[in-house]
Amino acid sequence: MGGLAVGLLALGIVLLPFAWLPDACAANADMTVFSRGSGQFVIHGAPSAAPFSAMGEARLDNALIRLEPALLAVTCDRVKQALLRELDCPDRWRGKIHFFIRFTPVKDPPVAIHSQLFADGWQGYVEVPDEIQPDKLVRTIVQALLLEMANRKPGPGLAEIPLWLTEGLTQLLMRSVGPNLVLQPQTRLVLREMKTDPLQSARIRLRQRQALTFSELSLPTPERLRGEAWADYQDSALLLVHELRRLPNGLACLLDMLRQLPQCLNWQTAFYRAFQSYYQQPIDVEKWWAVTVINAAGREQWQSWPAELTLEKLDEVLRLSVQVRKTPETLPAPANLTLQEFIEQWAYAAHRALLPGKVGQLAALHSSAAPRLAPLVYQYCQVLQSYLQPRSKSGFDSQTLATEPMRPRLLVRRTVQQLNSLDQQREAFRKELSRTNGVTTPKPP
Repeated sequence: MGGLAVGLLALGIVLLPFAWLPDACAANADMTVFSRGSGQFVIHGAPSAAPFSAMGEARLDNALIRLEPALLAVTCDRVKQALLRELDCPDRWRGKIHFFIRFTPVKDPPVAIHSQLFADGWQGYVEVPDEIQPDKLVRTIVQALLLEMANRKPGPGLAEIPLWLTEGLTQLLMRSVGPNLVLQPQTRLVLREMKTDPLQSARIRLRQRQALTFSELSLPTPERLRGEAWADYQDSALLLVHELRRLPNGLACLLDMLRQLPQCLNWQTAFYRAFQSYYQQPIDVEKWWAVTVINAAGREQWQSWPAELTLEKLDEVLRLSVQVRKTPETLPAPANLTLQEFIEQWAYAAHRALLPGKVGQLAALHSSAAPRLAPLVYQYCQVLQSYLQPRSKSGFDSQTLATEPMRPRLLVRRTVQQLNSLDQQREAFRKELSRTNGVTTPKPP
């Protein structure tokens, strides 16, 4: 919790593991408003003295906005609906989230999020000042929503939400929805869709400045959360969340990570459990992330590699370079294996060490692949995932019987057959490309 607590504190958000509401909050709770959309949010506070008008629009710059209970309830529901759309999941909330608007003369006071587990589930209590920056408000709502989603199934402790996930989703919502996300007095209630690329400004920035590594995103120092360094963190977190969502089954992995958080001592354990078919250790994430940054920062949303280059890169990913000892007396010699040969001839310990890296490389390639080849890249990735996930639970390395319906040998046979079928499609595409271009595309060795 140390790195997370330091990061949120630097952003003016304090997490407390129990519900403690100061007398000032109770004294100022002159009215209670329930959100009409989901009914999950309960807003406590005095109504604003500012008259409401249908003229004007909400702003998402750094200017302070004044909170009013009725409009804050609408804002909470809008943020929630936008978050559910980005995560592609239904609304199955269980715990209510109470917002207490408190009046304070202190400039930019911290926001406090209290979590408490009751017999019937989790409850959240959020203290917010009557004047707050829009991005801080959205970040607070996103943090509270993620905590509720993660704590639906209680565990030994409360869930720890990584800062990169909260900030990445916050930036994704703000740059996708824009001014429609936050309402304030004198705000019109008309929604307008914004058809923009949420990564456009991040790509421009990351071409000029270096993106943070996964380690730096995971454990940011206070210096990383101020000034230009904070803008670097925001764009890097936005890109990380966006690219994780683009992985085959990436959204399912993110949601699985949230579900596992209360069962784990830290979010890193939940992350590697949920994404085990992609990454098994930090170096796997760093390698994927380095390639992803280069690809994403160097292209616009509509850009992708040409088919010839995509096919060449796919050939490279599917080729395994290993050291083979033909006899016990000879020295190891380099050899190239197909995925099928590797899966059939090598022990599962080697599969577990090398194949997640191949899944990560395929996922990175998928984000840049030519549109005609992207589905094929996706299918290769899916086949390896479908092999690794049940195989890790099959008891292949132990003397016990397999616990999964499909035994290891059958799983290997099915995977090899699927890869053979995909290889045939790849060669058919290579021949088609050769006829189209009038050149011969060399078959990989």
